Amino acid sequence: MILLIILNCIYVIKVLLYFCLPKKQKVVADADRVIIDDMNPIGVDIIVPMFNEEKVILDTIEALNKIKYSNYTIILIDDGSTDGTLALIRQHYGNYPNIKILSQPNKGKAAALNRAIENSYNDIIVCIDADTLIESDLIEKLLPYFEDSQVAAVAGNIKVCNRNNLITNVQAVEYTTLYNYDRKLFESVDGILIIPGALGAFKREIVLSLGGYRSDTLAEDTELTLRILCNNYKIRNATDLVGYTETPASLKMFLKQRIRWKVGTFQVLKNYPFSHQNKVLSYIIIPYAWIFGMILPIVTPLIDIMFFYQVFFKRDFSTVNLYLSFILIDSVICSVIILLMKENPFQILFIVFQRFILRQLSLFTYVAIIIKAITGKLFKWDKITRYGNSKAATIRALAEMQEK
Repeated sequence: MILLIILNCIYVIKVLLYFCLPKKQKVVADADRVIIDDMNPIGVDIIVPMFNEEKVILDTIEALNKIKYSNYTIILIDDGSTDGTLALIRQHYGNYPNIKILSQPNKGKAAALNRAIENSYNDIIVCIDADTLIESDLIEKLLPYFEDSQVAAVAGNIKVCNRNNLITNVQAVEYTTLYNYDRKLFESVDGILIIPGALGAFKREIVLSLGGYRSDTLAEDTELTLRILCNNYKIRNATDLVGYTETPASLKMFLKQRIRWKVGTFQVLKNYPFSHQNKVLSYIIIPYAWIFGMILPIVTPLIDIMFFYQVFFKRDFSTVNLYLSFILIDSVICSVIILLMKENPFQILFIVFQRFILRQLSLFTYVAIIIKAITGKLFKWDKITRYGNSKAATIRALAEMQEK
C-alpha cells in the first residue's frame, strides 16, 4: 500500500516534468537556430566505428554518401573485425577521396572512436553506429545548433527501423516515449543525460580537451555526456536530426544489450555523486537516472507480481485503485499521449507489451548481472548481432516523412 502511494507520487512528478518543461525547450532551440553561410561551409567529419558489421555497413555508407553537403569526410574505423567487414569496405570504397579507412586490433568502441577523432581534422565530428542510416540533409540540419559557442554536442533523434516483430516494435515505443522524450525534456534545463552513440555530433576541439571517450565503462556515450555537462558546456537535442537504427530482434540479444546498458550506467553514475558543482546534474539528472534508470526497473515489475498475486491468489482487492492509478499515470499519460504526438497511433497497441512483458524482463536482466558478476564475466562487451534488414524499413520511413 505505502509503496504504491510512493510510486504514484513519483510518477505524478514525472508527468508534471514531462508536460511542463518541454514548453521551454522549443523557445531555447529556436533562439539558437541561425542561418549558416553556404559560401563558406564548415568542415564535418563523420566517424563510423565498426566491429563485425558486414551485414549493415554498406547500407550505412551508401546513405552517408548521399548527404547533400559539400565539405564532409567519412572516417571508417575497423576495430579488429573477425568477419569480412574491413575487406568489404576496402573493396567498395577504398578509392573514394572523401572516405578514410582506418583499422586497429580489437580495443573496444571507445578506443576506436578516439583513434578516429585523432585522425579527423574538421571542426565538427559526427559519431554514428555502423547500423545507423541517416537522411541526406543531416549536416544542413546539424550545423545551426553549433552557432552557440557554449554548445559542445548535439544529440540525434533515434528511431527503430527494424520493426518486424513484437520485441522490436515494443522497443520502438520505448525509444519514443522514454529515451527520445527524456532528451527533449531535459534540454530545457541543460541536462541531457545521454548523447546516443547511434547519432551524436560534437565540437572536435572540446572532445579532445576533455580527453575523448573513456574505455573503463560499457556506457562510453553516457560518460562523455556527463563529463561535458560537468564542464558547463551545453548539449542540444535535435529532434529533426533523425537516425534509423536496428534494435535487438531476439530475446537473447535484447537481454545482452540491456545487461550492458545497466552495468555501464551503474559504472558511470557511481562516479558522479549528487554533490557535484553542477546543480542541475546533482539535484535533477543524476537522481532521475538512479530512480527511473536503475531502481524502478526492479521495483515496478515486483509491484506487478505482488499485485496479481494478492488479487488472484489472496482475493485481496484493497490496492486495486492505487494500482490502476499507477498504471494510468505510467502507461497512459506518460506513453499514450507522447505516442499520439510523435508516432503512428498503431504503436499504442504495443504499450501493453512494453508495460507487462518488456519491463518484466528487467528482473531477468538483474539476475543475469548477478550471475555474470559471480562468474567474472560482468564487464565483457557482448556484441549485438546485426541482421541487415533495416534498409527497406528505413526507405519506407523516409518516404512517409517526405509525404508528411
